[in-house]
Amino acid sequence: MTDVARALGDLEGTVRSLQDQWRRQEEAAAAGRRVLHDKFDAMTIQVHNLTGVAYGVQQDLAEIKNEIDEKVMPSINAYALDKSRQSGMVDMGKLIWAGVIGICTLTGFAIHEIFQYLAKSGGLPKLPLH
Repeated sequence: MTDVARALGDLEGTVRSLQDQWRRQEEAAAAGRRVLHDKFDAMTIQVHNLTGVAYGVQQDLAEIKNEIDEKVMPSINAYALDKSRQSGMVDMGKLIWAGVIGICTLTGFAIHEIFQYLAKSGGLPKLPLH
C-alpha cells in the first residue's frame, strides 16, 4: 500500500505542479492580453484624435478654397482682364497710327502725282528762281 500511497502522492504533486504551471501561464497570458487591450485602446484614442484633426484640416481647406474663390480669384481675373484691355488698347493704338500714316502717305502721294501731272501739262505757273 505504501507504493500506491506514494504513487498517489506523486500524482497529486504532479497535478498540483501542473495546476500551478497552468495558473502562472494563464496569469501571464491574461497580463499579455491586458497589455494588448491597453495598446489597442491607446491606438483607438489616437485614431479618434487623428480623425478629429483630419476633419479640422478638411474644414480649414474648405474655408481657404472658399476665400480663394471669393476674394483672390476675382482680383486675379480683374488683373488679367485689365492686362488684356491694356494690350487691346496698345494694339488699337498701333492700328490707328498705321491708318494715319497710311492716309498721310496716300495724301502725299496723291498731291505729288497731281503736281507731276500739272507740271507736265503746263498748268503750273513758272516761278522765278534767283
